[in-house]
Amino acid sequence: MSIVDGMKEIAELAKKQGNIDLYTRILELRLEMNEISEEKLKLQLKVNDLEERLRVKDQMSFREPFWYREGDDTPHCSACFEKDSRAVHMVSLDHSLEGRFQCPVCKFLYHRTSKSRPGSYRSSSGSAWS
Repeated sequence: MSIVDGMKEIAELAKKQGNIDLYTRILELRLEMNEISEEKLKLQLKVNDLEERLRVKDQMSFREPFWYREGDDTPHCSACFEKDSRAVHMVSLDHSLEGRFQCPVCKFLYHRTSKSRPGSYRSSSGSAWS
């Protein structure tokens, strides 16, 4: 028997015996238990989210100017990952791995400044899609 079922049974007994004060207090306790259960669920979701972020963080490595996930050649947005630990894939605007990339979430735009230097990118924030 669960706690809620036990409280329900006790509330019914208090009601049958005409003890309205006890019955009312048991109902109040059930409401408090529901609130505690909701808070527990919220905290469990938060814990799950944080555990997932830690798991993702352990799989990421930085190769300037992007973050990469193990086994994934598509770059991730440095701004989103470093600010919120969110692994957001960059979108290639040139349909290549050497041109311009933009984050679909924060709109950060990275583009090569020199074709002779493979790791040479510059960035700007809030740029419109092109």
